[in-house]
Amino acid sequence: SKYLWISHTIYILDLGGVILKNFLYKMKIKKKKKGLTAIETIIGALIFLIAFVGICDFLLISNRYLSLTDTAKEMARTISVQGGALKVKPAAYTSNYYNVEELSKILERQMETMGFSKGEYALYVTYEKTYDEDANRVVETTATDKILGTKDDGTYGVIQPTKKIAYLSDFSVSIVAQYNWPFISSIRKIRPAVLRVSMPGVSEWRYGYDGWSQEG
Repeated sequence: SKYLWISHTIYILDLGGVILKNFLYKMKIKKKKKGLTAIETIIGALIFLIAFVGICDFLLISNRYLSLTDTAKEMARTISVQGGALKVKPAAYTSNYYNVEELSKILERQMETMGFSKGEYALYVTYEKTYDEDANRVVETTATDKILGTKDDGTYGVIQPTKKIAYLSDFSVSIVAQYNWPFISSIRKIRPAVLRVSMPGVSEWRYGYDGWSQEG
């Protein structure tokens, strides 16, 4: 009948409305889930990126520290054999000698190979006893000299030669370098780290052969 058709039509329309409402609700839930999934993916990617660059910097700084240690050992060994690194080779020294300029060039090449630029590192020598040639005697001291690094005027290079290190006296060589976190700094600002390596040495060269007064 006419009323039955109307009632069926109303029922179908109501049912269609419910189905449409449920469909729209499900679509809304899916959109929310997709949004949450996208946010989670972005956060996960950022965490992975931070962890990755952190590991890269950790491996690189560890490698540079080990390389600095080897370089400091080489510097200490050379200065030990020579009793220093002067501007001019001592007259009585007949073996191969590295003056302060030559020794600094060796250091510069090695530091460049490690990835350090000029101005990012310096070489220091700390003494316990030095030789005074004029008085022909040993002088006790606790001085530390900056041999290579940034000068007061901002330029970089050799600042001074080492002192004459007294025979069989202890000294130490220190290399101080700046690590700029090349990976982490690409995603955020970070203060440079300071790497410091010190190696001891004992002077094997005897200055003032004539007097032999250094043992007094």
